[in-house]
Amino acid sequence: DWIMLLGRLRDPRVPWHQLAAATNPGPPKHWLRMRMMEDPEHRLMLHIKSNKFLPPDYLTMLSNLPDTAAGRRLGKGEWSAAEGVIWVIPDEQVKPSGTSEYKRVKAGVDWGFVHAFACEVIGQSGSGRLSVIREVYAKGALIADIIPVLEDIQKEHPGMLFYADPSEPAYIAQCRQAGIKMVAANNDVDAGLQAVAVAINEGMTVDPACQGLLGEIPGYTWAPNKAGGFHERPIEINDDACDALRYGVMAFNPTGSWSGLAGKQVTA
Repeated sequence: DWIMLLGRLRDPRVPWHQLAAATNPGPPKHWLRMRMMEDPEHRLMLHIKSNKFLPPDYLTMLSNLPDTAAGRRLGKGEWSAAEGVIWVIPDEQVKPSGTSEYKRVKAGVDWGFVHAFACEVIGQSGSGRLSVIREVYAKGALIADIIPVLEDIQKEHPGMLFYADPSEPAYIAQCRQAGIKMVAANNDVDAGLQAVAVAINEGMTVDPACQGLLGEIPGYTWAPNKAGGFHERPIEINDDACDALRYGVMAFNPTGSWSGLAGKQVTA
């Protein structure tokens, strides 16, 4: 089991340690790839064509796979983004905000227990640029567990508001009874998607510590249709942090007047 594995990898009597794993490649920001890239001198990543025992007909099949995410992942061993990705965060925008003073701070909250509870805290600078500065991302947490964490965030940013998924009014009421400044969020999905896309295009940064959000965004895609295209709605899988981000970003412009910036939408 994993306890035995960790014990053997840490055994000081052995001069070197090695762990091998086989997996299908995922999106470029997948946590496993990012972990491997942290130490390039001591890791070796091999793809399927590195296997010299594969028969020629199988190699030909791999070479003839279509230029899709699945084809690039299987045929070339590339960590490729899925088709229909809704938002793309440029690498240079994944960084600490660099400031602790914000003109305004708001947070989006998406409820979850089996699915993750997600809270994305967003600061706005004097120039208007947004930064995702903190995250709460937890599975199996009760409201009683969540409230103290939200209280700490509220103490750190006095006067801020939490904008929560309106589908759970009882949770919102429970948080408000505990002194949390919380209101129901605007759950206009189309407007929220556009608002986040515009914010990204205008330089919104995401702190690297927000691993829940950064882990979800590469797989946050438009729902596929039977014709091989996409519906104009997100697939509702692993979208907890993304929903919380929508609520938080929308709170900075409650009138929802993002449509005039539609040409700036960042999608892939």
